[in-house]
Amino acid sequence: MKNTQVFTGGLLFFVFILAGCVGPTGYYGSLAGLPITTSVSLAVASPVPSPGTGAYTKALSVTLTCATGGTDIYYTIDGSDPIAGSSRIRYSSAVSITNTTILKAIAVKEGVGESAIIIAIYDINTP
Repeated sequence: MKNTQVFTGGLLFFVFILAGCVGPTGYYGSLAGLPITTSVSLAVASPVPSPGTGAYTKALSVTLTCATGGTDIYYTIDGSDPIAGSSRIRYSSAVSITNTTILKAIAVKEGVGESAIIIAIYDINTP
């Protein structure tokens, strides 16, 4: 399991409480005045499909968005996972869904990681 999967959507808090440092030549002083708490986002938010999973009576145009800025979204509509090296497609415009389809998507941000894979199932029953 990757760290990005453990912390998806959350924040990791580090607390620094340092009063000073002692080295081979003595005391190096105080770190008073420095912030003692900082937060670092370690995760990429999962893509959100719109409309969501469900049964529909006509073809759909599904959009994919991600709350994490600067991400690339990749998807598949053949039921396979959209992992690197797969037949995934880079999202650039709405995905046309004309029959019953399993859409899987992942968001990737360079230097940060990737989101969890989302699965949206569209059951299209045209009259």
